[in-house]
Amino acid sequence: MVKRLQIGGDRELAQPEAATELKFMSTESAHEAINSFLVALMGFSALVDVWSPHSTSPATPWEHDHYAELGGILCDVTLRLTPDLVVYSAVLNGIPHEIKFEQYATVRKADSDDTVRLGALGPFLLGISNMLVVSYFETHKQHLNDKYGPITSWPAVWQFARIVRNALSHGNKVNITDNKTATWRGLTYSAVENGKTVINGDLFPADLIVMLRELEDAL
Repeated sequence: MVKRLQIGGDRELAQPEAATELKFMSTESAHEAINSFLVALMGFSALVDVWSPHSTSPATPWEHDHYAELGGILCDVTLRLTPDLVVYSAVLNGIPHEIKFEQYATVRKADSDDTVRLGALGPFLLGISNMLVVSYFETHKQHLNDKYGPITSWPAVWQFARIVRNALSHGNKVNITDNKTATWRGLTYSAVENGKTVINGDLFPADLIVMLRELEDAL
């Protein structure tokens, strides 16, 4: 196995041999959003491979045992993806029947403060995260209103996602004006956190993917 791309927190795998599976099927509404997110991410990776001034050899296609690793901060997980099916489906103008990640529990390294210097990748990740979260949330907002009524009656993960979605519309900063509070995976957002950075601050790509899995399950 060869790691070709790593994005997110640099943590140690708690049990490298003990992966679980996190999967999205084409019959699920989150599948399209996740697929678009990954196609954009792999496109960025290909751009770096082809144009990197530090490359010592020509860019080559990913082999079947090459993988991307997406880190999470809040969820204490790392997701590994072998992108063959996603990439080849995109090249053929199709949609993969499933998107499958290997999910590993992680622990923080002793000398790590979880600060990730993303540079130019930061705005790009923010943009595709916006696409991922906002489009999915807006697709289901009316359904949640019809099924559950008041926001305080929505499933907890959806209440949290609503605050994340609103933050993305306000400069990626928590912006709570209705005095609502939501908690997910031990992180609470309330008006006290207004102005706090969300994407690339509290949440990294793996956290968003895990959140969409739970949002889909809660529908």
